[in-house]
Amino acid sequence: EEMQPVARKKNIEIRFNPGSNENFACFDYDRIAQVIINLLNNALKFTDQGHIEIKIEETENYLNVSVKDTGIGIRKENLENLFQDFKQFSEGRQKSSEGTGLGLAISKKIIQQHGGTIGAESEYGKGTRVYFSLPGCESG
Repeated sequence: EEMQPVARKKNIEIRFNPGSNENFACFDYDRIAQVIINLLNNALKFTDQGHIEIKIEETENYLNVSVKDTGIGIRKENLENLFQDFKQFSEGRQKSSEGTGLGLAISKKIIQQHGGTIGAESEYGKGTRVYFSLPGCESG
């Protein structure tokens, strides 16, 4: 909800697909919310038209979350450095003074601290999908 004003101002629709929510993952809510906000901020920054989709899928052992946009995408040579400290990519735009280049690096550390994994796929000119998986809670 807190990202909706920025999205509306840019005429970008944020779609949310929460999945079935039948299984549970154990995580620090504030830290994972920080990750999702980082991913949404990046998607909004590099999307000028179209939409952003937040999708949650649950498997037997993992909670899988993705943020997919219809933005400018990331060049293949930049994708491998995406989660490194202080990395910013202009991707054909004037370098933005917004941000420090730490959002994705911090997100990666948070996900790893939760025993999860994070990654991205992109096609330049067509958009980016950043995703992470968190292990489910051990029952008992």
